[in-house]
Amino acid sequence: MKKVIVIRHAAIRDLGSFHAVLKQENFNVQFLEAEDDIIYSPVSLNADLLVILGGPMCANDQDRYPFIKEEIKVIKERIKQKKPVLGISLGAQLIAKALGSDIYPAPHKEIGFRDITMTAEGEKSSLRHFNHTRVLHWHGDTFDLPKGATLLASTELCPNQAFSYNNNVLGIQFHPQVTKDDLAGWFECDKSRKEVKETPGVDLKNLERQREVMADRLEQCARWFLKDWLRAIGF
Repeated sequence: MKKVIVIRHAAIRDLGSFHAVLKQENFNVQFLEAEDDIIYSPVSLNADLLVILGGPMCANDQDRYPFIKEEIKVIKERIKQKKPVLGISLGAQLIAKALGSDIYPAPHKEIGFRDITMTAEGEKSSLRHFNHTRVLHWHGDTFDLPKGATLLASTELCPNQAFSYNNNVLGIQFHPQVTKDDLAGWFECDKSRKEVKETPGVDLKNLERQREVMADRLEQCARWFLKDWLRAIGF
């Protein structure tokens, strides 16, 4: 059985719809809690696949969160060994940082369901399954496109929404894996509600309406995407 290590930074930022797909694809799914578990170890270095999820911290907060340094070390080593890595939100930022890019606050926080614009390369990639589908954005930081990476998708607020590197490393700034139930938990979280309240142009009731209309479609596209990407990288 293949093994996937999933690094989680917050209980509510979970694997979502990806979990069932990984099980169906015969992966043994093991979680590492970033703040509690040893991150840089043979467990994360030797896994068939590494998935790094989102979280409320910034990829630059290495002094405050020492595990970030460990994650960057793991990413660098796996890239050197040509082992696959998938990063979501903070995970994408950590991949970008491991590849030498700067991480910095976006002009405005991007929260809510919005379209992404695919590049020509994105149209040919596994991300094509999100074409014409509004995906969930929930981030305040962004990053420069790493040298040697291929840009796959953009939005007006964050031009570097998704990129690939060496064909088997993928960074996604938005949250493709979030389910309707996951979002209910996000909306009940005091920190999330505070963040929504403090972000101009974002309204919790509107987010809840978007969830009802768009989350099921996002979940379906996420399953298609992950199955396709796993095939593309040789699983």
